[in-house]
Amino acid sequence: MNSNKSKIIWLSISTLLLFTYSGFSLWLPHYVENQYEESNSRDLEERISLIEQAIYKAESEEPFDKSQIVTIFKSTIESEISTENYISKIVNIFTTVSSILIGVLLIHLASLISVFQGLVKKKT
Repeated sequence: MNSNKSKIIWLSISTLLLFTYSGFSLWLPHYVENQYEESNSRDLEERISLIEQAIYKAESEEPFDKSQIVTIFKSTIESEISTENYISKIVNIFTTVSSILIGVLLIHLASLISVFQGLVKKKT
């Protein structure tokens, strides 16, 4: 009976921990994505559009060499695009991890139910 109690305690604790971590893994990517969107007052297209307008004006005026400014603007566009890709990759990773954890959680729940059923059958 002692081994059954230890199995139940272990399965219950691990199931609870998996449930908590699965919930956290489901919540975190949405939180990161929402915080990223809230931190940027303008969306990606508007920022790129403004930078492209500045590049166009810098390239169209002739009085001085503006190649460094154009290079900076172009690197800013690349940085904005890579940041957007980075956020989407984080969300995709956590979505994959949470789906794996939910699968493991279901296995633990099935094990816990089968142990409980085994105990009920032994008592009757």
